[in-house]
Amino acid sequence: MACLVLYIAALVGESATSSPSFAIKFTRFLTVMGSSVEHFISHILPPRPSAPIPPSVAQSHSSPIKSKGTVKRLRSESISSSTRDALGHVKKRPRAATSAPVPPPGSPDLKQKERATDLPSPTGVLFEPMTPGPSPRNVIFSSSAVWSDTSTPSRRSNASRIIFTPKASSDLVFRSNDGVHRDFYVDSQIVFDASPVLRFRASQLGTHPTGLVRAVNVVQIDEPAELIEAMLRLIYPHVRKPQITTSEELDHLLALCKRYQIAHGIHFLCARYLQSLARTEPLRAYGLACKHSLPAEVKHTSRETLRIDLSKADVSRDLAECHPAQIKALVHLHSRRAAAALAIISDASIEGLTCPGNTVKMAWLSGGLK
Repeated sequence: MACLVLYIAALVGESATSSPSFAIKFTRFLTVMGSSVEHFISHILPPRPSAPIPPSVAQSHSSPIKSKGTVKRLRSESISSSTRDALGHVKKRPRAATSAPVPPPGSPDLKQKERATDLPSPTGVLFEPMTPGPSPRNVIFSSSAVWSDTSTPSRRSNASRIIFTPKASSDLVFRSNDGVHRDFYVDSQIVFDASPVLRFRASQLGTHPTGLVRAVNVVQIDEPAELIEAMLRLIYPHVRKPQITTSEELDHLLALCKRYQIAHGIHFLCARYLQSLARTEPLRAYGLACKHSLPAEVKHTSRETLRIDLSKADVSRDLAECHPAQIKALVHLHSRRAAAALAIISDASIEGLTCPGNTVKMAWLSGGLK
């Protein structure tokens, strides 16, 4: 660098004497220096990593520029060799893949997809989306008694067919005798433990061809299908019990359970329905308890009848099927309770009771009965 400065100073000094030779030598000097500097930068100095050029700038140097309908390209002569070398080290940023790459036409993946699309679906529509089928219909049992007119026949039949259908444990068939001849497949052990009468009736057996591997025994019961189903619901431990809405329905089921000696059914009907009926219609409940010979219920319902006046009640309807002795016992109960009530009233002291005008002053209310 010092030699370069001295050489330039000498040339400048010489220029004072002869200007033509100075111009020639200075031009030669610039030519030599330009080639030396370019050779030094290109071959001697190691390439320096340049800062990454933004994609917009790099694209402006490599892609055509559109302006006012004409396409202009950058001339390569305007860019020096060092600039081209620097641009060669710059890599464009990879773009994020927005979709899966498309395989070439001859790739095996594309052939496999083509074969898959050529196969029709079972419905004849290519790639038809699977739609869920209809869900199984929920079985809704009737809220009323199964033999009541409020429940439709189709609902009653569907419910009984689902519960009392042929199963692996079914070894007995109850057949109704009401013209329909419906069959109820049951487990004989459960039924015989609940009803000794049905155990005895099982001696009249026959064979019945069914879908089971073995033939099962058939018991003909002289009851309508609705009552048989209600009876089986009272026998089976883990099924929904019949819901009773009228006293007539309660009467029919009590008679059925008494006839086949189903003690569990009688206890259920008395605890749930007969006692509830005694709170609303005590005289009717007393009549049912007397009709079906239920001593504990007769005693309970007779006390409930003390809230009504027998002289104003419809005795002919509620006590129509009671024994005369039972009616006499009820009347005698009312007479005794009435006499006891009168005795309590007569024993009370009437001292202090005065009637000044329309008011009555009862002094004994504050001090109690004496």
